[in-house]
Amino acid sequence: MSAIVFVAVAAITATLTWGTGSIHQHNESRLLNLELRQGASVVSVLIPSIEVPLTSATELANVTRGDPSVFRQYMNGFVGKSSVFLSASLWRVSNGHATPVTSIGLTSPLSTYSAKVTSFIGHAQGAAPFAVLNQLGDSPPSIGYAAALGKSVPWVIFADTVLPSDKRLNIAPSSFSQLRYAMYLGKSPKPSNLLFASPGPLPSGPNEATTTVSFGSDTITLVATAIGELGGNLLARLPWIIAIVGGALSLLAALITEYLIRRRRAAERLASENRRLYREQRGIAETLQHALLPRTLPEILGVETAARYVAGGDEMEVGGDWYDVIPIDDTRFVFVVGDVSGHGIEAATIMARLHFAIRAYAVQGDTPETILHKLGKLLDLERDRSFATVLCGTVDVTNHAVTVVNAGHPPPLVLNGTDGSFLQTTVFPPVGISSPAEYRSMTFDLPAKSTILAFTDGLVERRGETLDTGLDRLRSLTLERPLVLDDLLNKLVVDMRDGGYSDDMAILAVRWQS
Repeated sequence: MSAIVFVAVAAITATLTWGTGSIHQHNESRLLNLELRQGASVVSVLIPSIEVPLTSATELANVTRGDPSVFRQYMNGFVGKSSVFLSASLWRVSNGHATPVTSIGLTSPLSTYSAKVTSFIGHAQGAAPFAVLNQLGDSPPSIGYAAALGKSVPWVIFADTVLPSDKRLNIAPSSFSQLRYAMYLGKSPKPSNLLFASPGPLPSGPNEATTTVSFGSDTITLVATAIGELGGNLLARLPWIIAIVGGALSLLAALITEYLIRRRRAAERLASENRRLYREQRGIAETLQHALLPRTLPEILGVETAARYVAGGDEMEVGGDWYDVIPIDDTRFVFVVGDVSGHGIEAATIMARLHFAIRAYAVQGDTPETILHKLGKLLDLERDRSFATVLCGTVDVTNHAVTVVNAGHPPPLVLNGTDGSFLQTTVFPPVGISSPAEYRSMTFDLPAKSTILAFTDGLVERRGETLDTGLDRLRSLTLERPLVLDDLLNKLVVDMRDGGYSDDMAILAVRWQS
């Protein structure tokens, strides 16, 4: 294989010579456009320093009803030979007619403004919020700006900036030192619209690049050409180097080919090993997750229970979703469905801590609100960097009643034959988030043979959808026709994941037998 590559590379040396020349030209064009875009970014950053003072002054004039003293005080820091503007003035405009109010920085009275400027100010309301006046043909060349809030507000701020007579910038060596560029006011690079240019001849020729930047009601056009080789001299001389040392490159290509072949074989072996490790770790993660959940649900006289847990389809890490059923006596039991934020061992550890704590609190006879209150002492968002949504409730089998407390969790769905609705529970902050509100339970009486469906948000959430959309989809699926609990949960696991969302999900169902 190496010998074949040696012969092939030697044969195509001439082609490479031509190709590298084309690549060099393309690279120079790409770098030129990149440098020009960077220059445009600098201009875009500088534009707000012109617009913001004037638009702010317009807002101030509107609030103060054109108070001249307030205007002069505010604009004093922006007007002067070394400031942003050479002069600024406040005008009152009515029906296109502009009347001067006051000014700052002017060496002559407001009445000396040309008809062109006065007309521009009179029509500035229609170009709100920021209009630009081209005065580059005047002596000295300048640019005028007008800021307005619209036709309903009579106040217009006018300011101007005088450009250097030669319109040349002395650029620091580190800033665009490889470019010859010019900036024009307007969409075309007319010499009469020249704003600034780098020292030397104006950029021109077949290798120039052009871009534009929005500037109020007008546009700034940037044109640039390269000074020398932007990509360095090596690429420019590479065709000659290839022609001279083609034989050496052929040998080098053969050696590189041999090296790449060996690396590819090593990479294939590594990829195979990674796939094996991924399968093993995925299996360990799923085993650990299921080990933290109840293996079987307790049998409770008068009700049927079922549950499902499905790990995220694309995640190797352990999730924080869980469920549980804890009998209290012959006719009452506590159920819980929860979801710890995040994934990984930390989320699983917090889930296990909350899970077993709930079991202990429930066995000692604590009510759901007491259980959640105690959980708040075990989990703190600032300390543990996690929180948990929890739905905790007590089911009274004999009286067909359920008492629930909702800590930031999706509401449970109650099914009654061919009808279904979500319990309108009060939603308290998730466990781990400090809040002055105290957890309070709500009790609901349910009809005979009702089914309670509690779940984590992974069952209903989809990217780009609201939670209400997912809840409506869930309710519709459960009402198609009554199913055995296990069949119902299997159907939900399959149908609710059709949208492609792969978060963990836990589902717990309780159905009265009479």
